[in-house]
Amino acid sequence: MLKMQSVIVKISNNSLSYVKKLMRSITFFLKPIFLAILIFQIGYFNLGITAMQEVDPYIKNLLSRFSEAKINGGGRLLYSYKGSNSSFLYDQALAILAFVHSGQKNAAEDILTGLFNLQSPNGTWTFQYESAQGEIYPGDDEISPSGAIAWVAVAIEAYQIKYGSNRKIKFDSMLNKVLDYLVSQQIEVKWKGKSYFPITFSPKRPLSVSFEHNADSYAAFLNALYVDEKKRNEYSVIASNLHSFLETLWDDNRFHVGFKVQKGEPDKDELYLDTQVLGLLALGTSGRKGEDYTSGLHTNCKEFQISYPIMGFVAYRLAGKQPAPTLPVWSEGSLGMMLAMKIAKIDQCEGTKLRDLELAIESITQEDYGVPYSTPSSDPDFTSASSVAGTAWKYFFLKGFNPYHPSEALESV
Repeated sequence: MLKMQSVIVKISNNSLSYVKKLMRSITFFLKPIFLAILIFQIGYFNLGITAMQEVDPYIKNLLSRFSEAKINGGGRLLYSYKGSNSSFLYDQALAILAFVHSGQKNAAEDILTGLFNLQSPNGTWTFQYESAQGEIYPGDDEISPSGAIAWVAVAIEAYQIKYGSNRKIKFDSMLNKVLDYLVSQQIEVKWKGKSYFPITFSPKRPLSVSFEHNADSYAAFLNALYVDEKKRNEYSVIASNLHSFLETLWDDNRFHVGFKVQKGEPDKDELYLDTQVLGLLALGTSGRKGEDYTSGLHTNCKEFQISYPIMGFVAYRLAGKQPAPTLPVWSEGSLGMMLAMKIAKIDQCEGTKLRDLELAIESITQEDYGVPYSTPSSDPDFTSASSVAGTAWKYFFLKGFNPYHPSEALESV
């Protein structure tokens, strides 16, 4: 019995040894196959992640607007409106900001390259171009208003903030020219015994000082502090002075639209929706002396909100008068207002909920996620065509992205 057990153990040991050798052989031959399968699975998984990370539909709409033809020297612009051949400078800046925020680096660089090749030696651009070749739009050869030029500066700075050492260095010189130009447009004004140095509208309008354009320029110099260490002190002084100038235009429950240089006083004759919106986006919800800038949004609710043909806001009105009945709902401005409300945590506008305002804009958004510039209107300044501005601001609103302060939302890559 013991002998039989020893024989069985011996056979078992031999069998086990044989099995181990067999398994080693199988493993040797199958290991490359398993490895290949593993690599394939990992690759497939990663492809799945890429597929799941689909491009935001509003970004996809903006990407579809690129001109097929390149500008002389390289780069392309976006058509500002579907069915048109015009490319407004301001719209290119908005698109760059949206592309940078969403990680579309190549698209942002495509526009930046186009603007690099179109920039004048003094750092400026014209107000609009023909998209295909970047030719100056017929009859529009005047230098663009300082506000649109400042928006380009903010767009370049957002690109620099996000991509850092991975950025294209040539865009740095483009930014330097822009900021130098804005400095050249500063003039001295005095108000309540103090001197300020706001930026004027353009060389052809040297006595026009707009709140909006100075808010744009303030953002340009403020963001420059993050990207240009050599001139940080200089830009800090300019940004601080512009901040102080903007604050002086606050009056109880609103910012005034600008400053009358010849009369030496704020401009109180006209009212614009953007003034309160951009004031809050640029300066925050409160001033350095405790001013409540959110009350400016409530002022907008009382003065600019309409309910026909949809709920939303008109662009402007004369002081003391109701908005003209022919004015359309301005989607770009309405979305800016909605973004400011979102940032300020204001849920209602004279009884209208923010969600209802969002649904109203949703009702005119097209199937390809393009947002019309406005509701239909006979006013030549507005169009119901799908627009870069409306689409970009819809993206900003949905993401809660304040384009004046890109450093708060962008991480360097």
